[in-house]
Amino acid sequence: MVSPTSKISQSPVPSLDQFRSVAAQKDDRVISKRGEVKEPSTFHKGQKFAAVSENVLRSKYQKYFQENIKTHLDLKQALLKEEKPETALLAFSLVSPSGYRGEPLTERKILEVVSLLEEVKVDGSAYENLKGTFDSISKDPRLQVSIENQYPGKMDGFGAELLEMAKEKIKGTGANAAINLALPGVGLLVATGRELHKAAVNGDAEAYHHQLDQIAQLPGRDQRLALPMQQALAHGHATLSAEGAIGATLGMATGSLGAFGVTSVGTAGVLPVAKEALGSVAASGLISGSGFVAGQAGSYGLNNEVQDQLRQEPMSGVLPRIEVSNSKGDFTFSMQDAASVRALMAYLGPKEDKSMTSPQAPKEAQEMEAARLTLKKMLGSDASEHLVPDVDPMLKLSVEDAPSQTESVANGAFKKLLNEDWDWLMPAVRAIDQGKAQDINKTLTYKLPLDAANGRVYLDKSPNLDDGQLSALEKLGSPSQLRLMYLAEGWI
Repeated sequence: MVSPTSKISQSPVPSLDQFRSVAAQKDDRVISKRGEVKEPSTFHKGQKFAAVSENVLRSKYQKYFQENIKTHLDLKQALLKEEKPETALLAFSLVSPSGYRGEPLTERKILEVVSLLEEVKVDGSAYENLKGTFDSISKDPRLQVSIENQYPGKMDGFGAELLEMAKEKIKGTGANAAINLALPGVGLLVATGRELHKAAVNGDAEAYHHQLDQIAQLPGRDQRLALPMQQALAHGHATLSAEGAIGATLGMATGSLGAFGVTSVGTAGVLPVAKEALGSVAASGLISGSGFVAGQAGSYGLNNEVQDQLRQEPMSGVLPRIEVSNSKGDFTFSMQDAASVRALMAYLGPKEDKSMTSPQAPKEAQEMEAARLTLKKMLGSDASEHLVPDVDPMLKLSVEDAPSQTESVANGAFKKLLNEDWDWLMPAVRAIDQGKAQDINKTLTYKLPLDAANGRVYLDKSPNLDDGQLSALEKLGSPSQLRLMYLAEGWI
């Protein structure tokens, strides 16, 4: 009698090209079966259970996990058939921990693996070093608390237990200050139902992060960590912006976004899609009067035209996963997810904790802080730069965490540049990089055409930064990519 395991091992393994053919920026599960890689049928039993509950899956349908493990192993074999073992295994390491746990292999994960493969074929050392650094910070209780704040309930409220563990492991007041950060994501602060406000806020934030992409490509700036993080944040805001725009359009049925003053760069491209979604939903008879729930409308649009639009942006780089293992279980957090990026940003913000880098500190604490500072430096942030999210208007930051007077004035200048013109922040940063902060007003001024009764006239458009702001920008020097990301997220 042949065992099920033998049957699995004897089934043909799909080629790497077959896996490549389904790679896409979509979170649809795929399975490897009889030498083919494909999405399972809607009527597939595992798919039905997956839609209900993972707990149901574990107790009622073990085959779901077996299929997922087999599909991961087939991807591993396909990589090994085509590439050198060290190259293949390094690319596969991105998904191996979650794969061996039986989590689904999705089209997005395959895209990440094959994209990473092309990078490590040229030079695997850079990614290997980055992965080692991520592995070190994954053990850090401070990062785990930051993740818990971004994914409420994901680790069953593990924050309090982690805090105690951290106090035992790290023994430092500075560390405890970082651990206690409360960091809700920007889009999550918007009250339910305020769809237009949600669209505008997230549309602006999306536009801000696209401006930061330009800055990351200036000479002397490390793109490897910054660009993928910014892409994930921009995509997250684009999704929320689209959801708000469509929800509002469908909720009002005949209203237009422009009539309500939603004119941000990020939402401009959403309006035609929202109108199209309105027409298709109304035609299908899904709307009955004005009581149609905005959330349903948003879901409808996102699952169709909008998501297809958002997926078209090419992937700018693959980052290692944050692999957390604690008493609550094993968890994988993808850096394709904006919440993971925010958790990492919050964790990297605080300055060096010298109680953890001193020779008297436990070796494990020294290694974790060294890894944190390595990633902080990759975002242009020196060990002495202290960034703490300021997201609660009711609470002031402590004296220790509050920015200096120079920082406050410079931050205000950056916000003005970011808000008032799409093309101002990048050349302003370049001017600061070159030591020409005092020339920013002159450099950024341009002629703006205006049609008047007596014909077209041209007005000077300038940021008009005052002497105090220019002086503060000069004293602060080149802003780190991490500071600019805090700015774009509304954390400063």
